[in-house]
Amino acid sequence: MKMNNGHCIATVCASSEFAKRIAKEEDMSLEIFHSIVKQMGLRLSCVYGLYYFGELEKEDLIDDFEDGIISTVGVRKLLAEDSALLKGFESSLIASGVDALSVDFEKQNLYGIIENAELIAIAIAVKWRQSNEIVDVQPVVLPSFDSIENSTRLMQFVAFDLFKQGYEFQYRVIGDDINSKALAESIPLELFGQWQSVLV
Repeated sequence: MKMNNGHCIATVCASSEFAKRIAKEEDMSLEIFHSIVKQMGLRLSCVYGLYYFGELEKEDLIDDFEDGIISTVGVRKLLAEDSALLKGFESSLIASGVDALSVDFEKQNLYGIIENAELIAIAIAVKWRQSNEIVDVQPVVLPSFDSIENSTRLMQFVAFDLFKQGYEFQYRVIGDDINSKALAESIPLELFGQWQSVLV
């Protein structure tokens, strides 16, 4: 993890061969880390930008929802009883040339925007890497309704709901995806750092 302040953090499994190799280095740097990855024939995943709410932005969002400034019309958490809506949403995605989703009401929290009895956007919320505090949220919007406004109000609703439950909201952006970065700015979120994992 390369944090926004320039510091780097690496977390490894203590019993792994990679960890044992890392432990031999007295002075670790990002360059040495990458060199060890290459020497051991390993690869790094693509770079993800991890975005979070700043404290002031978090407080402002909560206040805006509680004061009714941000509309919640048509936006809500999805339940198992909404499976028919979800199937219709998946069919529309496939018809638009987008790959089918893999969702599980028992393992994921799902949120959606419903317009004229049709599900037009969903957000999939999953605890981040077994964390008990951070929930990673990814939006999926039907191409015909894809707008930064729809994505923003859905993600803001999810964030507010997570904050009420005591969780922290996280949004991952792959590489330099312009649209995803624009959404992060619109929500608005701050870049915490760039994350990669070692592929074995």
